Amino acid sequence: MTPEEAEEVVLSDPLEMGFEKSAAGEDRWTYVGETNHGQVLQVAITLRGEKIRVITAFEPTRRDKLLYMETKAGQQ
Repeated sequence: MTPEEAEEVVLSDPLEMGFEKSAAGEDRWTYVGETNHGQVLQVAITLRGEKIRVITAFEPTRRDKLLYMETKAGQQ
């Protein structure tokens, strides 16, 4: 996956999966969403000033992917 794909997920109305503080005290949010090509990814972000910074992106667990797909289907 590319940085651009992670950005696509963040900008595509993803499902928020959680919030936590890192060991350094940084706020981090986790989302599951789709790229423009339909790939489902889980993305962790933080805010740096007024910018969103992607920390990491990875294949979601089967459970999280199913939850995202069910939520998306329920919104249509």
